[in-house]
Amino acid sequence: MDLRNLIIVILVILNGGLTILLLSSKLRYSIGKKIMPEKYKIEKRNDYQRRVSVIENYRQSKNEIIFLGHSQVREFPLEMYFEHPIINMGISGETTQGLYKNLYLALNRNPKKIFLLIGVNDILKGISNEIILKNYRSIINRILQNAPHCQLYICNILPLGKVNDHIIILNERIEQFAKRYDLYYIDLYGRFGKGGILKKEFDSGDGLHLNGEAYKVLAEYLKIYINKQSNH
Repeated sequence: MDLRNLIIVILVILNGGLTILLLSSKLRYSIGKKIMPEKYKIEKRNDYQRRVSVIENYRQSKNEIIFLGHSQVREFPLEMYFEHPIINMGISGETTQGLYKNLYLALNRNPKKIFLLIGVNDILKGISNEIILKNYRSIINRILQNAPHCQLYICNILPLGKVNDHIIILNERIEQFAKRYDLYYIDLYGRFGKGGILKKEFDSGDGLHLNGEAYKVLAEYLKIYINKQSNH
């Protein structure tokens, strides 16, 4: 092989290696998850525990407004849109059972308001609507009992394609809970969804997570609730 051909071969190899390195993190995660599922289960659990540890060490302020939920909450850049003492306690992968277990993180801070968005990970894990709703009741009751002066805002679940039928049923029941307990109910499903999926302009690309435009609209949508004085 002459020098010219050797250089071409080297460039092809380097180009292939660069292509692999530039694969999106989501794709690398997907491939790795299939090859080494136990490794990724451990990493996911460690990520969850690290997030809880960070939240446990948040500095406390008076009259805090706390957002609780899964990755759709975790990725909400609240500090960009609000000046209030707002705390993001969203945890990627959070479920209703996990949130109930971690409620002490919020309740120990005696918050002024709590915004709750939870349930989609339960559905993706195949947890029945009955168990999800049971956990919802437990979460609501625990907040009302331990923080009676806290204003609780219940956000319904955003649409998600193939499991949307479950979401519709859950949202109907969640709205009933809000009415029964005299809580604030925020319809995100109707605002950000259409035809059982996220509106294209709000979809980050995976049908589940919100993009930057969505969070900008969401922040504007929530301002009235953030600034709302209690009528209870």
